Amino acid sequence: MKPILILSDFIQAVSFASAVVLLVLQIRAFRRHSHLSFALLSVSTVCALLYFAIAEIMGLFAYKALPAPVSLYPCGATFLVFQIIFGMWGTISLFRSYRRLSETVPNRVIPTLQTDDAPNTEALQAALPSTPPNRPNPTLLERLNDVLRLWFQRLVPACCWRWDSPS
Repeated sequence: MKPILILSDFIQAVSFASAVVLLVLQIRAFRRHSHLSFALLSVSTVCALLYFAIAEIMGLFAYKALPAPVSLYPCGATFLVFQIIFGMWGTISLFRSYRRLSETVPNRVIPTLQTDDAPNTEALQAALPSTPPNRPNPTLLERLNDVLRLWFQRLVPACCWRWDSPS
């Protein structure tokens, strides 16, 4: 076997394994925090793994010089599109949630970073707005986020996503 094929197979195996590890971390984060962004990112990772599997199947057909079923192409493209949509939506949701959290935390809670040279010298301090923004009406995306979060919580029974809480 050619060394380039061995390297290609190794890179694909490591990519698949890292996606599985990310999926496990995202599912555990969703079970612990019940935040919609982790559910969306988990769905995105599942779509990415399914797209990867379809691409591998199509590669196997090409390697054996067999015609690939025509239905694999639109199926793979669909998983890729859903992976992009859910990945971006989940990332936006996570960043918005973090921004809302950081805007409500008082300045004294955020620790001051100090340099190694001078232990009592301030090197950097995170700046936060003094008052959180006052938005009485949530945006359409925030409403949709809330609806989907509630839908995911009803979809998955409470006994399944609260597995790490003390009994």
